[in-house]
Amino acid sequence: MADPTTPQHKHAASDWRELIRQALAVLWPNLPEGLAWIESQVDAESAGDPSAVSGCGAQGLLQLMPATAAELGVANPFDPAENLRGGITYLRRQFDQLDEVERQALERLSRLFAGNGE
Repeated sequence: MADPTTPQHKHAASDWRELIRQALAVLWPNLPEGLAWIESQVDAESAGDPSAVSGCGAQGLLQLMPATAAELGVANPFDPAENLRGGITYLRRQFDQLDEVERQALERLSRLFAGNGE
């Protein structure tokens, strides 16, 4: 496997699969289709590039805004492990604020994105 930290490497969320698994195991172990959902989010946000910066200043794999990263204790948003920890924590907080109908819809979408929906 190519080293995902080298500049010539074309990034993908799958480069960070093990880090995503580790973060989910600690932060959100019961998330249905968690690995597929977070990988999809990484692909959408940064195309798997840990050095990605959006036009509005969001940074890293899960595109944390600097103030949000600071609030989540992420000292270096370009560090993949830190960014994933912060981003998954943020997503979990948002998910926990949903009502039951919204949660069920999001869980179903997660299964569909993972290819396991009905």
